[in-house]
Amino acid sequence: MFGIFSFTPTLGQGSFDDMACPDCPSSDIPNDAKKESYTILMKTDKTSYNNADIISISGTIESATGVVSLLVYDTSGKIIWSENSNIKENGDFSTLLITGGTGWKKSGTYTLLAKYGEATSQVTFKFFYNEPEKKEGVPIWIKNNAKWWSQNQISDSDFVSGIEYLVIHKIILVSSIVDQSQSPQKSIPSWIRTYAGWWADGSISEGEFLSGIEYLVKTRIIKISNSYSEQEIPKQSSEGIQLQISVTTSKNSYTEGDTIVISGQVVSIIPDRPVTTQIFHEGNLVDIVQTTVAKDGKFTHTFLAQGPTWKNEGTYIVRASYGANSIVETHFEFFIKPTTSETTDIFEAKAGSKGTFDVKYSISGALVKDMVIDSDELKLVVFVEAKDDGVLTLELPRFAIDAKKSDGTDDAFILNIDGREVPYKEISTDADSRTISIKFEEGDSDLEIIGTNVI
Repeated sequence: MFGIFSFTPTLGQGSFDDMACPDCPSSDIPNDAKKESYTILMKTDKTSYNNADIISISGTIESATGVVSLLVYDTSGKIIWSENSNIKENGDFSTLLITGGTGWKKSGTYTLLAKYGEATSQVTFKFFYNEPEKKEGVPIWIKNNAKWWSQNQISDSDFVSGIEYLVIHKIILVSSIVDQSQSPQKSIPSWIRTYAGWWADGSISEGEFLSGIEYLVKTRIIKISNSYSEQEIPKQSSEGIQLQISVTTSKNSYTEGDTIVISGQVVSIIPDRPVTTQIFHEGNLVDIVQTTVAKDGKFTHTFLAQGPTWKNEGTYIVRASYGANSIVETHFEFFIKPTTSETTDIFEAKAGSKGTFDVKYSISGALVKDMVIDSDELKLVVFVEAKDDGVLTLELPRFAIDAKKSDGTDDAFILNIDGREVPYKEISTDADSRTISIKFEEGDSDLEIIGTNVI
């Protein structure tokens, strides 16, 4: 299907002038192109297309250099696609276009326009839009991978691993993976990232994505390993495909703030390929990391179980992947750390034969069970039940316990928790009291404040 149109510069020539296309990509066109007459020959590989088809565009402009601007208009004359295509030394140009995305929702006649300087050429083709057949079974991690890959957050190899997974598990049904008539691409074209992003954000359906990827695999635009042809899919045992990777967690359950250690081993090392580890909760991605495999095949990484994505208790899935046939999962339970409220009160401390005295206090993470003066060892012992890490603040009456130097000035207290000396912070002092703050840990019980004199 050819379109031919050439002319020397004339203002207002044709219906597709520059004013009709304010959003077109700028063209790297030599100044001579606007002074000479050029003829654009352009064609598409077919005259009609359906959802998620690939349109192959090719053409030639004799003696031209730089780029040619290509645009597609829908049935209402709206631009739905544009691209600058490089012109080769012999004047040829070519590119590929996927019929998918927000602009491809109406059946009818579409127009492809080529512009080079003042020369234009256009061809039309039919497009038929049908609600795509839904193909079930695409794991959510593959959709996440498509999103991250479209945003350059993961490598090409990780994206291709997901495609290989679809082939192995027959979610994409391809009788022959490689069409030997097509030469494989050295790298994945950048426009495929746009296509993956469309699927990730819902602009195209899952069926459209799978149909398009199936075509790209068949034509070797996306090249996967030949070992994944349908005839060579690994045989499955009763427990599934034989795995080439193992993964485990350091514990079966974790609490908010814990460190999660994930480790594993791969059977066969693939040069320069990392292990991708993902953590999910109810299908939502919590964290992801790529880890280098050591020479002995082992890998390990630590995650900190806290932050905005760690807000729900339950079972969390760990998925480690190392190529499409090396995907394994394990799981752990996650619990939110209970919120500890602060208690402020007055406690009646015991002073033996001297009776009792009041101590103002506030505490978080624990309950105060008792306060007792030990006059023999010049100390106040505070007994607590620490269910969590916390802080105890005490307003100590000077008449009951104090620490003084020989010159009468304040000295530091000695603080012991369960027999170990710990630091403390003195918040304020006055003539009647000294207020101190003590940090303790979950499970602590006996807090001793040792002075130089007690009641």
